[in-house]
Amino acid sequence: MSLRALAVLLLLLVAAVAALWWLPGKPEAERDAAPKEEPLTTLAASDVAAVELVRGAQHLRLERRPELGWVLTQPLFAEARTEAAEALLRGVLDARIRRVLEPRLSEAENGTYGLATPEAVVTLFPTKAGSPPVAVRLGGASPVSADRYAQDGRGRLLLVDAALAASLDTSADNLMERRLVPVPAQEIAGITVQRPDGEVRLLREGAGWKMQAPVADDADAGDADAWARLLSGLERSRALRNTEEARAAAGLEHAEVRVTVTLAGGKALPPIALAGEGPLGTKDDPERYAGRLARLPGAAPVQGPVPASTLTDLLRPASALRDPRVASFDVPEAREVRIREGAHELALVRSGGTWTAREDGKPAAAPEAASVAGWLDRVRLLHASDFAPAGTAVVAARSVTVTLASGKTLTVEVGTATGERVLVRGSLRPAAVAWVSREAVPPWPVRVADLKTAAGA
Repeated sequence: MSLRALAVLLLLLVAAVAALWWLPGKPEAERDAAPKEEPLTTLAASDVAAVELVRGAQHLRLERRPELGWVLTQPLFAEARTEAAEALLRGVLDARIRRVLEPRLSEAENGTYGLATPEAVVTLFPTKAGSPPVAVRLGGASPVSADRYAQDGRGRLLLVDAALAASLDTSADNLMERRLVPVPAQEIAGITVQRPDGEVRLLREGAGWKMQAPVADDADAGDADAWARLLSGLERSRALRNTEEARAAAGLEHAEVRVTVTLAGGKALPPIALAGEGPLGTKDDPERYAGRLARLPGAAPVQGPVPASTLTDLLRPASALRDPRVASFDVPEAREVRIREGAHELALVRSGGTWTAREDGKPAAAPEAASVAGWLDRVRLLHASDFAPAGTAVVAARSVTVTLASGKTLTVEVGTATGERVLVRGSLRPAAVAWVSREAVPPWPVRVADLKTAAGA
C-alpha cells in the first residue's frame, strides 16, 4: 500500500473516532430547542367539575360544590378533604407524557401493556357544558424505567411519568373529610363549650376575646386563641371500624362535652360531640370518640377517635380562661399616683423625669424615679391565680390610684391576706375579684423612705 493511501485511511479513522466522540450528545442549543413533554390534558384545575377514579372494585367520584368545595359522591355521600381532592386532581393535571409510543392501540395489544385490565381509570369532567370528559387508563410499568404505560381518550399508547400512579393510589377514607372544624382558627368568632360543670362561652372582640359565660369578663387572649387553634386543627385519626360504631354512637349520644363554633356573621358550624371514652374503653386510653354531623344534608357524619388531651383541654376550669391581669397600664404613662394604707396617703406627681411627693398632705422629699417605676411595675404585674365567686366583697386595707397621661384613672384595692392568698380588685374590671399570691403583692409604701426600700424588693 502506498504512503498516500495509508494517509487517507488514517484521516478516515480519525474522522470516525471524532464522530463517535461527539455524536452521543447534541449541542446545547439543539437540546434546548427540543420539544417539552406534553401534558395529559390542557384543562386547568378550575375547569374541572368532577373527578372519577376506578381502581379494581373501587369506584370513587368527587364533585365540586360552590358552597363547600369538593364532596365525595361515590362510594358514599360525604364531605371531602380539600387537600386530598386537590392532590388527586393535580396529579392528573401535572402528569407528563414521556413519549407517544403508538398513535392508536388495538385491543389485541392491550394485554401487552397492562391495559386489558388497567390498574386505574381516571376521568375528568369539565365545567363547560358540552365539553367531553378526559379519560386516562393506567397500565403496567415500563421494563426499562419506572415510567408507566397509559392510554388516553384518543386511543394513543403513552409512556407517562411514574408520579401519576402514585397520585391515583388513594381511597375513600383518604378523600373523606377528617376535620371536626373545617375552617382556619382566625375565622372562628365564637366558641361555646357545654360541659358537666356548665357552659363556657367565648366571643372574639377585635384583637382579644370576651368571656360571656359562666361570667361576663375579659378572656385571656392567649388561652382563647389556643382553643381556636385546638379546634381548627382537630382531626379524627381514622374512620370508625364496623365493630365499634355502636359503642361510639352511644358515647357520642351522651357526650361529656359538646362544642359549637360560630363564624363571623353568626353562622354556626355543626356541633361537635366528644365522648368520655375511646376505643380501649379505659381511663388511660390515649384517644376519645368525637364526631359531628355533615354540613350537607344526607351526607355521612365526620366521626372517629381524637387525642384524649383535647377533652382535657376543653375541661379546664373556666377561671383559667379569664384574663388574669388585675391592672393593665404602661408605667411610663403614669403621671399621678396615690398610695393609701389605713389613714396614711402618699401622693406622687410626675413632671418630666422627676417625681414630687406629699406624705399625708405635707410636702416630702422627692423619691427616686427608678424606685417609683419599680414599685409600679410590680403592681402592674399582679396576676390572678384564681377568681372569687361573683359578688365577693373586698374590704380594702390598701389601695393605689394611678392617673395616666391620657387622663384615664385606675385603682387597685388590696384586701387582708387569707393564708397565702390576698383578694385584689381592679377598677377596670370591678366585678372580677382576684385571688393573688401573697408573695406577689409588693410592700405598700406610705412614706418616701418606704418606697425606696420597696423598689428593690
